[in-house]
Amino acid sequence: MVGRAVGGRRYGRAVQLVDGELVVGATDLTRFLACRHLTRLDLEAALGRRSAPPEADEALEALFRRGLEHERAHLATLRARGLRIVEIDVGSHPPGREGLRAAEAETVAAMAAGADVVCQATFFDEAWRGHADLLLRRPDRPGRWPWSYDVADTKLARRMTVAALLQMAAYAERLTVLQGVPPERLIVVTGDGVERSYPYDRCATYARGVRDELLAFVADPPVTTPEPVRHCAQCRWRSDCRDRWAAEDRLSLVARMRPAQARALQEAGIGTVAALAAAEPADLPSGIGAGAADRLVAQARLQVLERGGAGPQHRLLPPEPGRGLALLPAPSPGDVFFDIEGDPFVGAHGLEYLFGVVSGGEYTGFWATDPTAEKAAFEALVDHLTAAWAADPDLHVYHYAPYEPTRLKALAGRYDSRVEQVDRLLRGQRLVDLYTVV
Repeated sequence: MVGRAVGGRRYGRAVQLVDGELVVGATDLTRFLACRHLTRLDLEAALGRRSAPPEADEALEALFRRGLEHERAHLATLRARGLRIVEIDVGSHPPGREGLRAAEAETVAAMAAGADVVCQATFFDEAWRGHADLLLRRPDRPGRWPWSYDVADTKLARRMTVAALLQMAAYAERLTVLQGVPPERLIVVTGDGVERSYPYDRCATYARGVRDELLAFVADPPVTTPEPVRHCAQCRWRSDCRDRWAAEDRLSLVARMRPAQARALQEAGIGTVAALAAAEPADLPSGIGAGAADRLVAQARLQVLERGGAGPQHRLLPPEPGRGLALLPAPSPGDVFFDIEGDPFVGAHGLEYLFGVVSGGEYTGFWATDPTAEKAAFEALVDHLTAAWAADPDLHVYHYAPYEPTRLKALAGRYDSRVEQVDRLLRGQRLVDLYTVV
């Protein structure tokens, strides 16, 4: 989950100052792996050396709420099985270290009493805190008591991720100390309600190493610089980093610039977009191939011209058979442009809530707010495309990226409806992926 609100507070956010001393959490592990500079900025914010930007946005808040709903639904399932559940509310304890110690003691008491499930189990070893969604009792694996516990987390994702395993392994390390035996399994209850387990011993050493590396970083943080990584898209510090890249004219601003290429250019004395634009392809390091050198220099020149006020810039590439615009079929009057909007976190399969098509200059939208309406909208869409194809045998259905054909096949299979029509569209190569063209 994105975080959890208990007693008016939310945890899982970032490194914190608790009673004057730094404390890190499981979320910090995954942030640290994603970007060392992110951890450095979080650390400076915790110490009051810089103001932290707001972390949540509307999308994250929606995911947070969905995560809580998913956890509550799974708890209801466990209660329906007749299991005895103890919920730990850290917000009911005083703030600070004493409250965290008390919440961990409450967790240990629940385990000692043999609770079937401990919800929001709290772990605290003075430097690290964690709040596991669930501990599940194992009567066949004795430790400090005639039973022990495995760690489980509820996640909206529909597959097990490295981040989820790493966080649970961090909980498991402290749990081992408290119950006298390591848990055997780490269990993720994914958004479709399926319990997916992984052996703890297969990732324990790696997780422990990452945790020790993070604690060493926090104790003596080195100088870091921001580099573009996948996590940037969801990072609260992204505006700060982008401002710095712009102020320093960083090579990372050049479209399709790879980190290794940027490092090679910097080592060769070409450290800014302007410097790259002023260079000749032959001036670039030999490790960057001739084709890549030509492309990077041309791209830098276009960007420098554009930001200098010359307006949108482009360079025509020489035509090649089977590439780019050469992939497009001949236009036909009945051509259709098609897009799906969906929410992957609704229900067990997600929900495709809008099928939109433009044909003949007219837009048609097929809407759905529940699975029954989704099936009807899907069928209406396929009927629309089939009728358009019958009216124009040379019709093509343009979409962007493989999501649309993938979902058409999935919906046809799930609802056992319009299977032949979808198969004919796909086999007839009526769908054209504009992402491949671009």
